Amino acid sequence: MPRPSKPYYRESDKQWVCIVDGRRIYHGKLKSKSLHKFHQLMADPETIGAEIKTVYAMAQEYLTWVEKNKAPATYDKVLRSLKNFCKHTGKSLKLSSLRGHHLTRWITKNPGWKSTTTQNINLRCVTEMLNLCVKEGYVSKNP
Repeated sequence: MPRPSKPYYRESDKQWVCIVDGRRIYHGKLKSKSLHKFHQLMADPETIGAEIKTVYAMAQEYLTWVEKNKAPATYDKVLRSLKNFCKHTGKSLKLSSLRGHHLTRWITKNPGWKSTTTQNINLRCVTEMLNLCVKEGYVSKNP
């Protein structure tokens, strides 16, 4: 029998979690923060997608869309940019945790991108992916 939709302490992970739509969502180590986050999720169900989806998973979906709808040269450019960005953020960063400083640090950690044009091309690829996340309802706004 599945657990009711409420936070519970998962001893093996030493964190508070809840299960929504069959997916485990981690809330952290403090019960008070866990309850607050759980109530925020239940009050605004649209935010659940951002808690479940990772930046890496969304990048994969976006690449699939680009491959079907854009030119092969565009796909190659977007693939390089998103691969580099996902390498920087890691595979486990949730969309809900993504902030502007992740993009800023990514740009500054690539000293080979001396030209602002190169920086803007790479930023645009990530921004377009995030705009699709907003359009699809995974996040409410682009960080």
